[in-house]
Amino acid sequence: MRLAGSGEPGHRGGPPGNLLIRISVTPDDVFDRDGNDLRYKARVPYTTLALGGEVDVPTLRGHAKMRVPPGTQSGQSLRLGGQGIESGGRRGDLFVTVEAEVRAISPGARRSCWKSCGSWARDGIPRENLSLQVRRRWSAQSALRRYPTPVR
Repeated sequence: MRLAGSGEPGHRGGPPGNLLIRISVTPDDVFDRDGNDLRYKARVPYTTLALGGEVDVPTLRGHAKMRVPPGTQSGQSLRLGGQGIESGGRRGDLFVTVEAEVRAISPGARRSCWKSCGSWARDGIPRENLSLQVRRRWSAQSALRRYPTPVR
């Protein structure tokens, strides 16, 4: 940065010179900076990513609650508006990249959980949890998929 006329007095009574100021920003341990925007990586339980919820994230002004929508993917960035660096009357945003955190549980419980999740993802919702009307519609659609009407 240069401040004209704010430097040392000139030689033999000449006008004062310019003052040159060098500004450097040291990297932060918590945030990465991108202009006025900040970036932060948050480890979030995979259940919160799948089902949605709230996560507490640090900001420059303390902490803020961030809403995580259901079905959020690991590696996806969510924006907290106005939580970045203020410069020139404009405040940047805080972008939070969520990473799935898998907590340690016993191998038996983990296997049981993943087996039930896998069967739901493969087969859909178990039939016993559906109403009779939905089951009838589902059966009719299954029959149409198995025995499609021939095209004439």
